[in-house]
Amino acid sequence: MLSVKKRKVEEEDAEERLCRVCLGPGVANFYRVFSCISCKSFFSRTTDSNLQYTCRFENKCYQSEIRDEMIRRCAACRYEKCIRVGMVPCTTLESLLAISLGGPTDIALLLEKLKKMNEKREERMMNFYLKQDPNLEEVLMNPKANPMKRIHEHTVISAHKWAFLDVYSRILGFLEFNFVNDIKIEDKKTLFAFNSMRALLLGGAMRMKRAGRDKLTTPKGGDAYPDIVYQMFPAQLLNSVCCKPVCRLIELEITTEEFLILMMILFCNPTINGLTNDAREILSSVQLKFRSVLYHMCQMRHQRNAPSRFVDILSLLTTINNADQELQNISMLFQSMVPEFKFSRLVEDTFVRVGHTAPAPRALPRRR
Repeated sequence: MLSVKKRKVEEEDAEERLCRVCLGPGVANFYRVFSCISCKSFFSRTTDSNLQYTCRFENKCYQSEIRDEMIRRCAACRYEKCIRVGMVPCTTLESLLAISLGGPTDIALLLEKLKKMNEKREERMMNFYLKQDPNLEEVLMNPKANPMKRIHEHTVISAHKWAFLDVYSRILGFLEFNFVNDIKIEDKKTLFAFNSMRALLLGGAMRMKRAGRDKLTTPKGGDAYPDIVYQMFPAQLLNSVCCKPVCRLIELEITTEEFLILMMILFCNPTINGLTNDAREILSSVQLKFRSVLYHMCQMRHQRNAPSRFVDILSLLTTINNADQELQNISMLFQSMVPEFKFSRLVEDTFVRVGHTAPAPRALPRRR
């Protein structure tokens, strides 16, 4: 009797380890359903690319009279089975945030979406350029008006042009979020004017950390400032600004996942001067959700040390704000000394004539 029960339990355990789509060996929960890597990749590819399929067998590939080999051959029925067993086609950040507090699997889906969006942005920045010189409002009003062209292999890109490409690609990336498009144009201008340099500093610092370097450079390894800047300011001052954000990320051993969430927390800042109440409400709501996700990640990975890890990660925002303020000071001095230097209109709107100052960071309470 005991052996029969044991065999039944083993059979149930084996059944639970099967992919609920194709009934092959499963590995983990993907899109809220236990499945195999193949079915997970198929579902991801189908939803991300909005693919449409048609069954040649009257949508009967999963009926018993059809042989099992047909199951994976018919994409239409396979996708229908994915939906039927409960896979959730989360194609927007907002839909992922809505379920991201359900557990590790849901947070993994959110991170996967953010990783793909960041990879797309980096691909755009590294391999394409823009001949036109739009200002911030023109980009926000019609982001598709200026198609980018592929960079030729031997094209030389200046530090100033890299700054333009970074902010341009980052704006296009953030405009893919529905909540950003719910914000009025004047608020968008304020938001991007305030955040563009900070996002460049945080993103550039993470890129340098991944590359094993301790100083900000251009994506191709060149100096972060135009040559003329090095002729006018002490190298020690310029290098200090370039090193502090990178060194802090290295010191804290920030992971890619933590960086992606922190970037969203940085961007969704509801305390920026000049924002309307409607914009503040939208940004506050989204930022709070990302803060919750970050804290859940800290709990999963650091357990009892989660509160201190959470505070350490958020302290990077102070490091970025300080570096941004130092760069603003250098920029103002540079403009007064070389007023004829021509900035691109987008860089001028986001890096040079920002017109907003960061609110003073609130001091953390001292431990007693």
